[in-house]
Amino acid sequence: NTLMEREGKIKIGIVTYNETEDIKDAKDGFMQGLKDLGIDYKIQIEYKNSKGDINALSKMCNSIFDKNDIVVTLGEKAATVAKSERKDTKKPIFFVGVDNPVTSSLMSNTITPSKHRQFRVVLKTLKLLVLLLHKYISYH
Repeated sequence: NTLMEREGKIKIGIVTYNETEDIKDAKDGFMQGLKDLGIDYKIQIEYKNSKGDINALSKMCNSIFDKNDIVVTLGEKAATVAKSERKDTKKPIFFVGVDNPVTSSLMSNTITPSKHRQFRVVLKTLKLLVLLLHKYISYH
């Protein structure tokens, strides 16, 4: 069964290092995108903001991985900490708000996932994030 077909809600964990105005806009746009697709009824969101505390961010990343089907990171710091905390995870991580995922060592190039295989996509827009997430949960 796909995530959409299984009983219960799909659990998505969202983590950020610090909620700037851009991060808040990204989070709100993501939530609106799920609603626009008509799948918000099937989604349960857990949102964690470390408020600039790097140690708390590490703990939050581990918690997000343990409790959720899919992880979304907002901002470069959250993405790089998530990568370092759970290199072995099979759960997909979608990220947004990373200016250059190659120089951030999140990906080896902009076409293929990183050598750690945890980052499935490079996202430039929230619309793309929502559409890719919808595709993922429809087929996995």
